[in-house]
Amino acid sequence: MAQGGDLIGELDRALSEKFEFKGNFYHHSTHPVAPNPALAIEGVGLVGLPLSDRDAKLILSGTALAWNAGKATGDVFDIHASKVTIQNPRWSEFVHNLASTVIWQDLGVPPSPSKPRLELKRLLLYQAGSKYTLQEDSRENDAFATVVVVLPSAAEGGQVQLSHAAQKEAIELSQDSLVNTSVLAWYTGVVQKVKPIKSSYRLALFYSLINTQSPAPTLPDMYGAVAALRRVLGQWKDGTLAAPSPPLVVYLLDNKDDQSDRQRGLRGLKGSDIHKVSHLLPIAKELSFSVCLARLALSLCGYADTSARYYHRTRPWGYQGNDSDEDNIPGMHSVDQKMQEISELTCISGKNEPPFNDFEVEDDVLILKKPLADQTPQGQVSYTVKRPLGPIYRLV
Repeated sequence: MAQGGDLIGELDRALSEKFEFKGNFYHHSTHPVAPNPALAIEGVGLVGLPLSDRDAKLILSGTALAWNAGKATGDVFDIHASKVTIQNPRWSEFVHNLASTVIWQDLGVPPSPSKPRLELKRLLLYQAGSKYTLQEDSRENDAFATVVVVLPSAAEGGQVQLSHAAQKEAIELSQDSLVNTSVLAWYTGVVQKVKPIKSSYRLALFYSLINTQSPAPTLPDMYGAVAALRRVLGQWKDGTLAAPSPPLVVYLLDNKDDQSDRQRGLRGLKGSDIHKVSHLLPIAKELSFSVCLARLALSLCGYADTSARYYHRTRPWGYQGNDSDEDNIPGMHSVDQKMQEISELTCISGKNEPPFNDFEVEDDVLILKKPLADQTPQGQVSYTVKRPLGPIYRLV
């Protein structure tokens, strides 16, 4: 080790600090068969969907202003919820079910017998050139998230940019927006910006997601954890913490191995895995590290503890079989052969593919919560454990 320091231990501690959060800081989904809310605005009347330029101009007209239905904020027309009526009862069922199931799960809120309350706050009309940053009302102490429903229109542009600590996400809403309803949600405290609308108009309902349980759901404060992770990678880069040769570290992820998920990159991850990797990626790019997704296969062969007979059985980790001879399979007395192979690498930190293919690794580059060998399904004499992981490497 150069200049002292345990890179594996330091990186393990950094990735364990507040990175076990199993949710995401935002939600985005598209709904081609969402019901029409039958939206009416005082002083305007029923608004047709998909939103036409004619109806958008009517909302912006002097008739709407004369009724004090809303106020212009830059190029965005802000209409208070008291001036908005939703006449389709199926709409309330749609948004409340979405908030209490899909959004609830995506935000990582623990299960609760008490459903959240969804409260309409405003209706925003965006026009060409408009951009808008929502100013959250700090007096709403029970609101822990914002839910935005973007109604169908021909609007182009208006990318939504969300960020929290080191995590950033850019969400495009214009693709097929004429026939789709888009739903976004984010925790209170998430920084959000909307890039200018390029053409036509966009209409969006803004809701507050109100807490009805205690304690209120919150995002973990990631600033200290992110700083610790940046410090460790920085010390790896400058040599304060010695790197293995080749300069590669392998971190075992929590979820089951799935090739299709790995090929989807960051979007294929779930729970605490996406939370860790999404914070790691921007730091890795900043410090010239590369991050991949891959599969780790641990294979052990050995002798039974009741005879000299050599057994060989290979099964994936998590096997739930009901073989009739399962009870007759002896335990492993000693390990005769051990192999840890990494394969199917997919780079998720840039366009460059990793400069290596399948290869074997030793224990000293693995970051594991506990040794894989301790996770053996009972009674197998020879087995293969397949788990997803995130190799981190630096080209020098």
